[in-house]
Amino acid sequence: MSALTLDHLIQLLREYVREADTPLDLLLIGRLALYAYGAESPQTEDLDAEIVGDFERLASFLKQRQVLTNLSENISGWSVVAMPPGYRERATVYIEQPGLRIRLLAPADFVIAKLRRGTEQ
Repeated sequence: MSALTLDHLIQLLREYVREADTPLDLLLIGRLALYAYGAESPQTEDLDAEIVGDFERLASFLKQRQVLTNLSENISGWSVVAMPPGYRERATVYIEQPGLRIRLLAPADFVIAKLRRGTEQ
């Protein structure tokens, strides 16, 4: 598995939307979201995201391209502490084009998501 950059992810998601001929709405929640907000580290080992779309098909597509994923249709279930109500509505749109929308957790929600992990990272 190689490192994943935001540019490479966007390219892969555009390819997925073309091939699958189905729309995709992805909410980035991991290191790539942090990079989109301006952090220094431009790559990660995996994709952490909540999706609206064909979950299994996207996971299979990315696995075939050797992209590790932590995908969910509801990230609030990733911890015993739920995400605050309205986190989806507060998300900002990073890219919106026909068939593909990539959003980022609002900064406060991003911090909450990281605190919910219960790690020192």
